[in-house]
Amino acid sequence: MSSDPAAGAADAQQAAASSLGRSGLRCSSITVDVDTEGLAAPVGEAASVSATVSCTARLSDLALPGLGGSKTLSATMVSAVDTWAVRGG
Repeated sequence: MSSDPAAGAADAQQAAASSLGRSGLRCSSITVDVDTEGLAAPVGEAASVSATVSCTARLSDLALPGLGGSKTLSATMVSAVDTWAVRGG
């Protein structure tokens, strides 16, 4: 976790690539979209940040060998920002 938006985005990209690699899923492309607007909320106000990871994988890797085409798989996770922590956003 990072309280700095740029560092958080870099950390999220690295974590996504590492996690997908360990899972055995081979992605032809990985994108990570991080929403850090919650870090700009005033201390004392409830806020959250989120990250959406998308992986484009060949259908032959997901289902049957020889099957053509690709599929983009996406997932989003949301995390609460500590209400009373100093924020870097």
